[in-house]
Amino acid sequence: MTDNEICKTVAKYIREHGWCQGEYHATDGRVCLVGALDSCFSNDYTNGEYRAVQRKLGVAGPLSEWNDQEGRTVEEVLTILESD
Repeated sequence: MTDNEICKTVAKYIREHGWCQGEYHATDGRVCLVGALDSCFSNDYTNGEYRAVQRKLGVAGPLSEWNDQEGRTVEEVLTILESD
């Protein structure tokens, strides 16, 4: 899969299940960015899918920190993931 395909897969999962901050998988089914990666790709934080999302977001550090940044919105997450 290309980076764009990976990111769009993650975005689709977030759209279908909802987005959250502060936890990977909320009890109501919502997921953060890392939770969506885990659900879609059995993420181990060193695989190509994790790095593809890092590249797309321009993030070198942990995606959980980016996801949980104060003021971050689901619209921002999805807009970036779904952009070409």
